Amino acid sequence: MMRKHNEALMCELTQKLKNVCLNKTYKNLLYQQNLIDLTYHSTRLEGNCLDRNETEALIHYNIRPLTKDMKWSELTRNHHAALLQIVQDAYNHSHHLIPFYLRQMHGILSKYNKSINHTITDTTDLLGHWENLFYSEADDNFYCPFGQADEVLSHFLKQVKLMTSHIKKSSNPIPLIVELAIFCHNSIIMIEPYHTSNGMLARLIMNYILLKYDLPFLVVNSEEYSEYNSFFRKRSFSKKSVSSINFMEYQYLESLKTIEVTVF
Repeated sequence: MMRKHNEALMCELTQKLKNVCLNKTYKNLLYQQNLIDLTYHSTRLEGNCLDRNETEALIHYNIRPLTKDMKWSELTRNHHAALLQIVQDAYNHSHHLIPFYLRQMHGILSKYNKSINHTITDTTDLLGHWENLFYSEADDNFYCPFGQADEVLSHFLKQVKLMTSHIKKSSNPIPLIVELAIFCHNSIIMIEPYHTSNGMLARLIMNYILLKYDLPFLVVNSEEYSEYNSFFRKRSFSKKSVSSINFMEYQYLESLKTIEVTVF
């Protein structure tokens, strides 16, 4: 049975986010750590076998672990490049969430995949890979028969625009910002626009939204792979599934606690 939305969890998360934003030292340390953690955990969720120390050495010093397949180093580099790009774009407010921006981020992520999979070319479009997913007003799921991808994507972007307008009008926007970020994550995974890298793209766009509103990263811990995968397996969830939202909110709260001991 689906759990009720955990209002207490959201209240705790909202207060924690406010506290983090007020403490500039804490926020900066968290940001620096999560620049590594986000790449490490997000790529691990896709099968990457580099450990955290190897990930950090590769990113900071360009030291590749020679005992690991080069493909994992390339995946790590590409993800981190995309992450740095969304940081720049979020702080400069230089992009809106539009098909072109999603395609641009996927292009950075998929450089490795293109190098080993010749069926994916530089002309791969955002709408180039749509399976039997659907959108239904009744249960808020997606179904996208071939040729109707534009309509489904348009609906998603309209929802983003509507939720953004609510944030602008709210006197307490943090819960709405978190809701929008998680909505984008869930929707991209459900729409699954590409052959590869949809999970990494979804987590990057989620964090792009958070950064645009000057909130910290949400890092999904790769040790929670089994539960994460059970929520977000294709066609097995609604993008408004209460259980999946609670799971993501809890992951956010946990990722904010990673350096508390060193700061407080």
